[in-house]
Amino acid sequence: MVGCCKICKCQKEDDDGMKDINRNRSCTDILFCFAFLGFLVVTGIVAILGLTKGNVESLIYGSNSVGMTCGSLNNNHLPKVDMTAKKYVVYPRLQEDMIKQADLNPVTDLQKYTFFGICVKECPKSGAWVCTEQGEADIKTKGKAYLDTCRSLAGGGAFASAYNGFPTANADCKNLLKECYLQMFDTEDIFFRCINKYPKGTESETKACIDPPGISWSSASCQKVSSNITLIGSISTNKADLVAKQISDAISTALRLFGDVQKAYVVIFLVGALGAIAMGILFLVLMRYTAKCIVWGFVWLALLSAIGFTLICWVKAGMVDASIMTSYAGSAELTSTLSASNANETENWKILAYISSALTLIFLLIIVFFWRKISLASAIISEASKAIASMPLIMLFPVNTAVILVVVFAGWLLIMGNLWTMSNVTTTDLTAASGASIVTNATVIDEQLKSVAPDALKNYLLAFHVFAGLWIMNFILGVSTLTICGAFAAWYWTEASKELVEKQKCKIFCGGCKESYRPRVANDKHPVFAAFQRTVR
Repeated sequence: MVGCCKICKCQKEDDDGMKDINRNRSCTDILFCFAFLGFLVVTGIVAILGLTKGNVESLIYGSNSVGMTCGSLNNNHLPKVDMTAKKYVVYPRLQEDMIKQADLNPVTDLQKYTFFGICVKECPKSGAWVCTEQGEADIKTKGKAYLDTCRSLAGGGAFASAYNGFPTANADCKNLLKECYLQMFDTEDIFFRCINKYPKGTESETKACIDPPGISWSSASCQKVSSNITLIGSISTNKADLVAKQISDAISTALRLFGDVQKAYVVIFLVGALGAIAMGILFLVLMRYTAKCIVWGFVWLALLSAIGFTLICWVKAGMVDASIMTSYAGSAELTSTLSASNANETENWKILAYISSALTLIFLLIIVFFWRKISLASAIISEASKAIASMPLIMLFPVNTAVILVVVFAGWLLIMGNLWTMSNVTTTDLTAASGASIVTNATVIDEQLKSVAPDALKNYLLAFHVFAGLWIMNFILGVSTLTICGAFAAWYWTEASKELVEKQKCKIFCGGCKESYRPRVANDKHPVFAAFQRTVR
């Protein structure tokens, strides 16, 4: 009864000094609200432009000769062509395209080369015919044997489709060989590009004794042996494989990393998102019961780390004998490890030792003179954990925010990829070089390949999209922060109704209490949700 009287006395005194928060609120920042809504409308328009004119899948897959992306629905081009079943691109006439672009420099103009590509379901083997969509439709009626006949009539080799000597009965071979190509080498998949595998052959080594001549090279009396190594069975193209070089350059490396992220997104999400959330909840639970231990543990660990680093600096500077450290550590290998290699290095370690010593001393003085403040900070953290225990939903609210941020960021990345690949289909003329005239009975013709060129608005839209992402994600964080602050403010500084206090007395006061303790009973049934409502208003 005495304890309860003290409690009632404290309660009465606190009732006189505390007032509830102002719940009669009005809307604020109306102009900013309209500005933000207008900004969201513009952001939506930019996103629609990116989705309609860009294709994020082109960052991963190659494109064919008409500018369509393999492995994609190609919704950004008309007419739309579904190429999702054909993820790989093969370049069947690499040598011909190189000859027709002989005016380009393979060193300085590597990225300017345009190659005739065909989307396929899997990388072809040597001897297989690779056809475009039109070619596949044609050979359904004529069969692949007809392709072999056309190639034999043209004599094989490069520019077979340009051969002028086809008999009248086989005049359509010229058009068919423009759509179908014989694959001369086996290919392997490298980042969804079918790259030729050239047989390296075998080495044959011939040895002969040259001093003295006329005896076997393996004889003990032979002093000098000549060795000739011959490569047998090596096959390659007549021109360098620049497609393989393009894939291995810096830009393609970055694209391969993007593809690796796509393949490992499940692991990244589980470890980076869910793992971080789980560790955050665990940390809050630990702070609930061991706040002071954690705070002082971090302080002393930081001080010990600073002292340890300072000692290492002094040893490396030669001002402390390394054998002292060795004796404490129990390892003789530390003596050589902690010794500086030259005079300049010793001087640098000496300067670093003085700086580290000063910073460590300052840190120690801060702990000595502000230990009461540190204890108070740990007590505040411990007290805050009581609010978390009273409002357990406050621990889950950041999880909702994190999920929303992950979804928004994923959408932002998707739009970024589409904006980055905003392009228009253009036509590239492959002008035949003089080297093409060496083909017997062939007419050197100009050919056009369709490719994609960056859109003029791309850079401006990208800049706005980056700004939009920062604003939207920080706005979401701001709403979360204000909601949490509002919930804690209601728990700390609002007055609970007398009915709630009377209802909780038996639960709170059974073990007695201190006179300065005022029972905190939330006025809102759902304080986090109520704080969120106030934030939205």
